Amino acid sequence: MLLVLLLGWVVFAYVFAALLHLLAFLLMCLCEALALLFRAVLWPLCKGLFRLLRSAFLILFYFADELRRGPEREDRTDEPAEPEFLDLYAQAAARLGLPPVFEAAELERAYRQAIRKAHPDAGGSVGDAQEINAARDLIVRARGWK
Repeated sequence: MLLVLLLGWVVFAYVFAALLHLLAFLLMCLCEALALLFRAVLWPLCKGLFRLLRSAFLILFYFADELRRGPEREDRTDEPAEPEFLDLYAQAAARLGLPPVFEAAELERAYRQAIRKAHPDAGGSVGDAQEINAARDLIVRARGWK
């Protein structure tokens, strides 16, 4: 009787161990299948979602930055110029000896010719040289030239 009990116990332990081993194997297969599913299907979706979220945050940051900076002034060509500015512009062009319509090359040529005559080293005065520099700077800023 003791031998039967001992034999029953050994068989039970062996079967129980085999069942536990089988259960562990099935769980390992399930984990591998889930990992494969995640790598094949879910990871590309997650990457796409992460890219979408990153783009959304970049756009949100851009709009927040634009709101922080406020509206930009458009080009001044649409707005009528102030009369004082037009007078200063005409005076600056006349000081350099420029016609009413001119290009950047003509401005540079007229500036060099005028500064050659007005420079203190060439017998001119400091005030005249400063006026010529100011006239050129005003025209360059008004035209948007560099």
